[in-house]
Amino acid sequence: MLPKTIVMRFAIAVMLATTWICCGKNDARAQVITQTQPDNPGSLITTNLNIITQWNFNTSNPSMSPTTGTGTISSTGGSSLSLNGNLTPGPNNTSSPSSGRTSLLATNLSSSGSGVQFFASTLGSTQVIIVQFDIQATGLAAPSTLAFEYTTNSGASYLPVTNGPSNEITFSNTNYYHVFVNLTGLGVGNQPGFGLELVTVGSTNIAGGAVTPNPAVGFNIDSMTIQTTPEPTTLVLAGLVAGSGLGGYGWRRFRDRKVAFGTSSMG
Repeated sequence: MLPKTIVMRFAIAVMLATTWICCGKNDARAQVITQTQPDNPGSLITTNLNIITQWNFNTSNPSMSPTTGTGTISSTGGSSLSLNGNLTPGPNNTSSPSSGRTSLLATNLSSSGSGVQFFASTLGSTQVIIVQFDIQATGLAAPSTLAFEYTTNSGASYLPVTNGPSNEITFSNTNYYHVFVNLTGLGVGNQPGFGLELVTVGSTNIAGGAVTPNPAVGFNIDSMTIQTTPEPTTLVLAGLVAGSGLGGYGWRRFRDRKVAFGTSSMG
């Protein structure tokens, strides 16, 4: 029986190939999220896509500027953003400064609509858009739930990913999680005003208490990556399946923790 990691990589590769061929710009069948706990955070599930923009914060002079491409980061809902360089070992530790890995730290989170926004133009991309990132709650007083929403008008309005029970990322501990989001079918490709936000939902923290703004508790976010495929050809699609499903990328064990993004009452 094939290891679960290979099966997952193969399934994701097939999904990307078939949704590009079948789904078009506005078909919701392509929309999916997986939330998993990796052995080696900081690496991408699908590495043979083109990177549009990436923030990994692990340079000799860490900043909130992208390490690949162009884009901006902003706080929302009263949150505070800073760079947390006190984490070692951790995601991307092989490329981190000697002082340890650096992540984006979002704190002072309130009970609803508070978090961080990432903006990056997708002009020139295909309609296959993939977002991947690592995230970790820094303590049990952190909010238990974050919503993933996207925009194509530079943040004037946001929409949840549809076609499923939830557009939320949930936390029950302080482990690192790798989140993979397939935005194919939402018309977010070739959009100068593309962006996404991770914002709090509800009033309960991980420990079961009430969410209150706290400058010492929040979420570490690392390796925020926005990707697209080249224009599809038989060769590219075959390479995508072979490379992601059976290639020599670092293997990773996953806990069975998958969540489908879906319809939300959030505005």
